[in-house]
Amino acid sequence: MILELIVATEASVLSASWIRRSRMRRQQILLGGSTSETNLPFLDQYLRQQTTSPTRLQVFAAQKLAAVCRHVVHTQAFELLVLKLIQSASRRSRLESEISKVEVIL
Repeated sequence: MILELIVATEASVLSASWIRRSRMRRQQILLGGSTSETNLPFLDQYLRQQTTSPTRLQVFAAQKLAAVCRHVVHTQAFELLVLKLIQSASRRSRLESEISKVEVIL
């Protein structure tokens, strides 16, 4: 009985710490903290070659704009905006296909 209580307590402590770590990581991402960046070596090298000798102002503007974009992308509003764009694009393609069918009939 005591052994079962110890095992259950250990499991609950481990799960609570896992939940706490995942919340802290999510909060860090949403607040724009340092996150692990995904590197695409071929694309990184190509873009580095394309953007030779930027001014300090250009670098500053790019960093701030990227930070704002990271904040915006990690919101539910952005996800809903993307969903709305997909819906409107599919609706538009359906309407265009219906118009062309009507034109063929007339």
